[in-house]
Amino acid sequence: MICLVDACMPEFLDSFAEEVELKKTYLRDILTKGVSNPLDPDIEVLMLRNWHNLPPFNVDLYLDSPKAIAVDGSLAKRLLSGGCVLYIVRSMALFGSKRFRRLEFDILTSRAGGIDVSRYVSRRSEYVEHMVAMDALESGVDADFLLIDGSFHSRLMAVPQDIPFEGRRRFMIDYFNMFCELLNTCRLRGVIPVGVSKDSRVTLLRDYFLSNLLSEELGNLQPSPEDYAEINRTFQSILHRRRGQRVKRFRLLESKYGVGKLARVMQILLEAKTLRSDHQMILRYTKGSGYSTPLELGAYGRGPELIGRYEREPGEYVAKYFPEAMDEAEDPKGFMEEATEVLSSIPSLSTIVSFHIRLDERDTPLRIDVPSWAFGINRTLKDLHGFAPLQDLDPTKIIAMLRTLFGGVRHYNILLTTVDNDVRLRRNIVDGTYLPILEKSLGLQLPIRPVRGYRRGWYVS
Repeated sequence: MICLVDACMPEFLDSFAEEVELKKTYLRDILTKGVSNPLDPDIEVLMLRNWHNLPPFNVDLYLDSPKAIAVDGSLAKRLLSGGCVLYIVRSMALFGSKRFRRLEFDILTSRAGGIDVSRYVSRRSEYVEHMVAMDALESGVDADFLLIDGSFHSRLMAVPQDIPFEGRRRFMIDYFNMFCELLNTCRLRGVIPVGVSKDSRVTLLRDYFLSNLLSEELGNLQPSPEDYAEINRTFQSILHRRRGQRVKRFRLLESKYGVGKLARVMQILLEAKTLRSDHQMILRYTKGSGYSTPLELGAYGRGPELIGRYEREPGEYVAKYFPEAMDEAEDPKGFMEEATEVLSSIPSLSTIVSFHIRLDERDTPLRIDVPSWAFGINRTLKDLHGFAPLQDLDPTKIIAMLRTLFGGVRHYNILLTTVDNDVRLRRNIVDGTYLPILEKSLGLQLPIRPVRGYRRGWYVS
């Protein structure tokens, strides 16, 4: 009897198991610790110096659940045979027994690529989250906190420009308008917004450590002002992921400063080019629970340039980056005035205080974003370029709230995991409920592009 390999070992399971066994140590280290570098001992010292024990916590004082609104969203996409994309986004805000819900779906017709589609639908989902959070706030609930899944700072640093979808070109103006309104409403009502990111690729803490190491090394090296400026410019360009920055050219300076004298500078520049997230760094160098030194985040990356343009020349910015939205607008002059007003308000928004926290030694870290006004800091995005450590800032109030809502490794935040479970768009709901309702209402079968092994449609989410 002939036994085919695939029949005996479906999906190449034997080969997969062998490959996993061969690479398991390497894979475990990459997933939890990141890429190794000769600077590891120095980064470890800085990490431990900036890793703090959680403040004392008396559980008897926090028997009641914090008065917090929890917001999350979910999305699903289906590719249609004609090249269109159907998307569904839904969001929910939870406060005690109260639920606030919004759902939106549409079909995108455009020659835009998959990256543009995913980016737009993701931003659309965030936009609907902001709307449902406003619904909760305006209902008059007595909340102290607003918990939102995701990073506030990354939303503020999004680039406003034309969206490549007909009828939606102006969307990023609406997006920023709603987010600014949400943050300002929270401040007026004394509700502290808290962004909670379970997964984060941010490297801000690592970048802060590298900045310290580079300043120290250049102080020891005493390069010429021209070389000092060039090395710093290259370092910043690498951190901001600008193309064309090749560190190898600095080896040519060795003839000027001596063989090996620039080795440490090279190590710092090469580390800056790697992706070693703050979360990986925390897992590699720390033990147990704790939190990182908070950083105050202003305009970062392309942010200073953008913030400066919003402040100096918002009209020129709109004309350059929203030409198709202008053409699409029924009232181009009115759109220009509205867009200019929205962009002009962004530089005056509060800076963001960001830190990482690990509530249990078995858990992965969380990234926490909070507007700096919640800590009595009155700086705005236009006041700070890059980031600054806040060694003396006391985040006890935020940490106590997070610890009260911590439900173990599987439930990092009881409110957020509850709303995530309730709002999640599962495949059987999308394909077994929403799409049949839509097909029945339209009186036709949706031409969803089939995928081998999945008859109903193509799932991206």
